[in-house]
Amino acid sequence: AQEGGEPCALAVVDIDRFKRVNDRHSHVTGDAVLRRVAAVLVAAGRRRDRVYRYAGDEFVIVLPGADGADAVAVCERLARRVREEPWDEVASGLEIRISIGVASVPVGAGAELWALFAAADRALLAAKRAGRGRVSLAS
Repeated sequence: AQEGGEPCALAVVDIDRFKRVNDRHSHVTGDAVLRRVAAVLVAAGRRRDRVYRYAGDEFVIVLPGADGADAVAVCERLARRVREEPWDEVASGLEIRISIGVASVPVGAGAELWALFAAADRALLAAKRAGRGRVSLAS
C-alpha cells in the first residue's frame, strides 16, 4: 500500500469473552465460533482486505487503501455482522461480540509493521476497557 501511494490500516480483532464459550459450551463449540467469525470477517469485508488468524481468538485484518475513518466504518460493519450472526445455530443461547482496534498509516508516511500492530493492539485494549463490542481508532 505504501509503495502504491495509498493509505493503509490494520485492525486487531478479539472475540470478547471467548474463554467463556469454551468453558460453558465446549472446545468444539469454540472451534466452530472461530471458524464462523473468520468466515464473517472475510465475507463482510472489502474485496481487497486480508484476514489472518493471529493467535487464539484474535485476528488481524489488513485494509489497503483505507484511512482511519474508512477502516473504522468497515470494522463497525464487521462487528455488527458478527453480532447479528445466528449464533443459536452453533449453540443455544450463544451470543458473540468482537472488539476491534484500528491503526492507520496515511499516504507517504513510513511506518514499521510492528509499530502499526502495536498501535492497533493498544486501540483494541481501549475498546475492551470502554465496554467491549466496540471499535477503537488509535490516535
